[in-house]
Amino acid sequence: MIRQIILGALCLSLGVAGVSQPAWAFWDFGTTKKVEKKPIDIALFRLVGAYPDRPKSSGFFSSPKSFRRFLRRIRTAAKTPEVKAVVFRLGGLAVGLAKAEAMHKAILTLRKAGKKTYAMLESGGSADYLVAMACDKVFMPSSGMLLLPGLRSESLYFKKMMDRFGLQGDFVTIGDFKTAPEPFLRESMSDAQRKQVTQLIDDLYQHMISLIVAHRKLPMEKVKDAIDQGLWSPGDAKKAGLIDDVIYLNDLYSQLRASWKGEKVRFLARFAIKKRQRPTSIWSMFSMLLNPKKSSTKGAQPKIAVVYLDGSIYYGGAPKGLFAEESDIWSDSVIRTLDKVRKLKNLRAVVLRVNSPGGSALASDLIWRKLEQLKRKAPLYVSMGNVAASGGYYISMGADAILAQPTTITGSIGIFAGKVVLRGAMEKLGIAVQSISRGKNASMFSAFETFSASERKALMATLSAAYKDFVNKAATGRKMKPEALLKLAGGRVWTGRQALSNGLVDKLGDLQDTIKLAMTRTGLKVRPQIVNFPQPKGFFEMLEAVSSNQQGTLPYAAQRLFALTSTLPSALIEPLRFLLKTQGQKQQVMMYHPVPQIRLR
Repeated sequence: MIRQIILGALCLSLGVAGVSQPAWAFWDFGTTKKVEKKPIDIALFRLVGAYPDRPKSSGFFSSPKSFRRFLRRIRTAAKTPEVKAVVFRLGGLAVGLAKAEAMHKAILTLRKAGKKTYAMLESGGSADYLVAMACDKVFMPSSGMLLLPGLRSESLYFKKMMDRFGLQGDFVTIGDFKTAPEPFLRESMSDAQRKQVTQLIDDLYQHMISLIVAHRKLPMEKVKDAIDQGLWSPGDAKKAGLIDDVIYLNDLYSQLRASWKGEKVRFLARFAIKKRQRPTSIWSMFSMLLNPKKSSTKGAQPKIAVVYLDGSIYYGGAPKGLFAEESDIWSDSVIRTLDKVRKLKNLRAVVLRVNSPGGSALASDLIWRKLEQLKRKAPLYVSMGNVAASGGYYISMGADAILAQPTTITGSIGIFAGKVVLRGAMEKLGIAVQSISRGKNASMFSAFETFSASERKALMATLSAAYKDFVNKAATGRKMKPEALLKLAGGRVWTGRQALSNGLVDKLGDLQDTIKLAMTRTGLKVRPQIVNFPQPKGFFEMLEAVSSNQQGTLPYAAQRLFALTSTLPSALIEPLRFLLKTQGQKQQVMMYHPVPQIRLR
């Protein structure tokens, strides 16, 4: 009886409890675990040094830094919901105006995606500042320095030095503004060179001012005064409105943590940087060497091929070897690459990224012809980088559309040929040059004789025909009358903005804009597969030419001289290296315009 009473009481108490609590509460059925909040991520970017369009080498020996990888990190940050802000540390960017503006534009896409952006200018030059201005806020530490000296073009003239050593420049040019050989012929700048460099500097300067005015909300005259002052302490830069505050990086981090009070905040220094694969054994090292990562060319999805052409243009095959860099534009190599592009399945468009001051006329024409053939399979679009002049313009001019950046240097539709004569130098060294020849013009490309009257006449006839061919092909590509294009030619260079107003390019934009244009014109609704060329080389491809003949490369003595140029001041390197490379080639007709030494800082 007592047991029944106790059981009854227990059942009653459970029944009462069941009124206020669901039955599953006693057994923990259906409970949901507490969802842990995702942390707030702040991506950190360290921007310093050069950012080539693509890595200069590949595979096991590749450098992790390139503009392409920078853009990939930016896109990842824009698409990642957990990333609420991005901090850019700048100091020592070694990029041209066009690349600085492209980085600036990339940062603006983060702001459009709703991300907060902050720039820490630890030691800012003009390039650093142009990039930093794209951010919501610009800071400097109290020990920093802002250098805004404006723009300056520097040209070196070698004639007196050449006279001292018995060297003599002998060149024939077509076009009043084709001044590439001028440093070897004159002691000072010609009127034509001064005119075109002045109009370049004026346009680039105005564009730089307009960017600062737009982003810092300052009057134009105040910006000009700021540039005239040139050097700014952080405190004065803040007072002038050039930056937002003076603060150390750690204090900026503290402020950002405080702005998300109560949230877990993570600072990601290696955000979207793929961990570099390291060999774990001798066998894995060989696997990495033999099978470098390449852009996939398989699959049925639509493809856009992006072909990078960077450097001066030369005829023939590039120097090869185990550690040879993929530098400069060699006609044989480019034609092989374009043949691979043509074989891609479901190829919808080709985008050519050009960074070149030009070079060999023959090589430029062979590349142009191959591109014309490639256009039969897929439309061709050109993205011009810092410079696409002379031969760089030649290989671009037939495209279905050309995009340049406002600060791109382009044009220079002109031609020249010549040599540096060594006879005087040989005589100073006590070396006698003796020769026996047959044929009126046998010494035309002798390194020890200047051009005779008949040789100069023959050379002028050849150059005139090549120049006419250049102008006619450019006029056809740009859908202009040759007479109209002649007014823009003569070797004259233009900024991207000037080239647009003159009809030499179609739009202003960077590589990403060019890819978007290619997608729009080909009717692609979703981003296609991007296949980059040239593809990385495997170990055996690099090893291929070590024991083969080296036709088309420099003679041994010239190679040694070529290597020595790396020890010279930068303003001397480009013209000397170009002359040394072309000296060993039979084709001496050149379309080349050295990039003006325009100093950002």
